[in-house]
Amino acid sequence: MGHSDFQCSAGKTFGVARSDGEVFLCTNFMRAESSISLGNLYRGLQFRDRLHGCTESFCICPQYRFDAKLHRKARRPWGLTALQLPYDLWVHWYVTDECFLSCRYCEAGNRPFVKRNVQAIDVPALIRTLDETRKPVHLSFTGGGEPFAVPNMTDACAALTRDHYISFNSNLLGIKMEEFLPAIDPSRLLYIQGSVHLQELERTNNVPRFIRNVKALREAGVRVNLIAVGTPAVIPDVSRFRERFAEDGIEFTFAPFSGVYEGRQYPDAYTVAEREALGLTQADAAVHRVQQRNRLLRARTSAG
Repeated sequence: MGHSDFQCSAGKTFGVARSDGEVFLCTNFMRAESSISLGNLYRGLQFRDRLHGCTESFCICPQYRFDAKLHRKARRPWGLTALQLPYDLWVHWYVTDECFLSCRYCEAGNRPFVKRNVQAIDVPALIRTLDETRKPVHLSFTGGGEPFAVPNMTDACAALTRDHYISFNSNLLGIKMEEFLPAIDPSRLLYIQGSVHLQELERTNNVPRFIRNVKALREAGVRVNLIAVGTPAVIPDVSRFRERFAEDGIEFTFAPFSGVYEGRQYPDAYTVAEREALGLTQADAAVHRVQQRNRLLRARTSAG
């Protein structure tokens, strides 16, 4: 990555980890030119004392929100738009690429679930590493797969929420609520980004379980944001799904689908009527177009 007028906090307050615990300073950790190591979640972390010149057009750093205008809002000295956060360090952990839901449109899930590929978390080593930073850490479990496919996720979260903070990207099906919620401190579970895979939930008869889990989390005081992927196939049933979930007081929003469907490239192929049905704007599609481009760059770099 070349130098930019925009100085990012990556490496100073923010890192991204692979499933093996290796931590890097940038969300594009699969690109050779930006793979600067910050250590390992099991063996020790070394965050840097300087800011990072950023040239990305989209990222998930905690202090900023990017748009397709290439940093129009973020090109300013670091700290002016910093949020008041309860933690000092934030690590996104791509803990697994395996998922048991096998959504056809998902880059990671469109294949059979392979349980042996999911590694348990070394909880004592993880806690030792985070505690050695002498700072409160926010560990966000995310990735192409389902974090709750990890066999000892509840044990890990119980230990983490004693002194640190957690969050999730999850389809909310692998959580055993009767074990998970009593084991953790819900006040240190900052949020769950819940993926609403509408047709897959219906196909696997999991709509009631999904709704029960959302309600249990919210009753425990956990913020749950629900987002469905606006695949072209789901558009004819949008009203029906909204009505079904509304019966239980559950609302969700749509994110654009990025990919090819029936020979057309999305999100560019959405018609005005389709965007309106999903509640999407042109700006929503533009941000996901940037994300799609970055994913392709990472995939090409990894393959090469």
